[in-house]
Amino acid sequence: QKEAGLFLKDHFPQKTRILTWGPHIPFYFYDGNPYKHCIQNIPYAPYGEVIKYVRRKKVALLVLPEWILIASDFPIKNLVEEGVQADGLDFVKVIGRQKPERIWIYRVQKVRKKVPPGADLKSWQY
Repeated sequence: QKEAGLFLKDHFPQKTRILTWGPHIPFYFYDGNPYKHCIQNIPYAPYGEVIKYVRRKKVALLVLPEWILIASDFPIKNLVEEGVQADGLDFVKVIGRQKPERIWIYRVQKVRKKVPPGADLKSWQY
């Protein structure tokens, strides 16, 4: 968990909002108060509900400790499997060498707004 927090610290701005479980990763990532930009409650819900939740909370990264998702049989535990591609997420990195001690990091994709019919594409904001 320390390695994951230090990786985040080296690669992402301090204002990056993360969703994770437990205090260790945020402690190593953030300077100062680690809870200002961190949500430490991974919803025990199907993937569709989780992605809606993280977008509503403006989460930029999911930082998922493998062991908690597997041990607690989280509905999103498939995100800690090799080669998973989930709609709305970009895989960033897996940290750690062996199961179930790894940390999986995903970037939450921004939702693109649909261009209204007849809109001037040069002035439309994505």
